[in-house]
Amino acid sequence: MPKTFRDIKTIRSVRVKCGPIKDASRFLELHGLAKEKQRLEKEGEIWQVKVNQAKKRVREIEVQMRAIEKTDGITKIKQETFGPSSKWKEMDISY
Repeated sequence: MPKTFRDIKTIRSVRVKCGPIKDASRFLELHGLAKEKQRLEKEGEIWQVKVNQAKKRVREIEVQMRAIEKTDGITKIKQETFGPSSKWKEMDISY
């Protein structure tokens, strides 16, 4: 019969486990690794879909750009806008 509350066995002091400790920890580690593998495989599939969508959109943009560049006057505007005359001016600012 316990004399004080400190003498009563708790779940931590009893240390009862089902099965050998080594087997339980191995199964737990296997389960954790299997779950992580499933998560990473699913994440890889999601990223592959995103990469495919991005590549498709890049191809669409390239087709649209070529169609626009074929029209007259666009190349002239493009050269004027992005040519050497559109450089930024530099100035010093004193504080």
